[in-house]
Amino acid sequence: MERLIYISQGKTPAIQLENIAFACQVGVKWVQLRLKDCDPKEVKKTALAAQKICGEHQVKLTINDHAALALSLGIPSVHLGLNDMPTDEARKLLGPSVEIGGTCNTFDHLKWHWQNGVDYVGLGPFRFTKTKTKLSPILAIEGYQRLIKQMAIAKIELPVFAIGGIKADDVYPLFNAGVYGIAISSELHHHPDPEAFVKFVEGIFQLKNTTTC
Repeated sequence: MERLIYISQGKTPAIQLENIAFACQVGVKWVQLRLKDCDPKEVKKTALAAQKICGEHQVKLTINDHAALALSLGIPSVHLGLNDMPTDEARKLLGPSVEIGGTCNTFDHLKWHWQNGVDYVGLGPFRFTKTKTKLSPILAIEGYQRLIKQMAIAKIELPVFAIGGIKADDVYPLFNAGVYGIAISSELHHHPDPEAFVKFVEGIFQLKNTTTC
C-alpha cells in the first residue's frame, strides 16, 4: 500500500481531471477521485476519464462514495465518508477483492470500520480545510497520538492515513505520531516543488516498514 494519497479537487470535473493528471505527472501513485454534489452521469464520465489517466501512469485510483459505480467500472478501490454507504454494506456489495477505506474522527469510528473489515482509514481532519464541507472536529497532532495509542491498547491493526489541511511541515510530526501515511490535496498544488514533495513524503514513510500502526 502506498503512503501518499492525492485527493482530487476542483470546481468542475474538467479541473479535477487536470489536477489528477498533474498529480500523476509529479509522481503520486495513489489518487482518490472525490466528486460531491455532481450528476451521476457526470460522475461516471469523470471516473472513466480518471481511470484512463491513472492507467496511463500506472497509478492506483480510488473513487469516493460511489461503490456501485466502482464495481461496474472495475475500479479496485473505494473510500467511504461518514455520511456515505456504511462500510459493512459496501463490503457485502463489493466482496473481498475491492479495497475499502473509511473516514474516521473518533475511536468509535476506527473500531467500527475495523470490525467491518476495511483495508485502511482516513483519520482527520488534522486542521481546518476548505476542501471539505461539514468538517468534523479538528484532531491536531495530539488527537492522532491519543487515537493511535488507543488502537495499540485495543490491538487494532489498521493503516491510518492522516487527512485534512496537511502541509509539508506536518509530515515529520505525523510520522512520529504513528500514522501509516498522509492524504493531501491543496498542498500538492501550493508547494514550490511538488515532485520533490512527493519524493520527500514517500521517503519519510518508507522508513515505517510495517503495515500497521
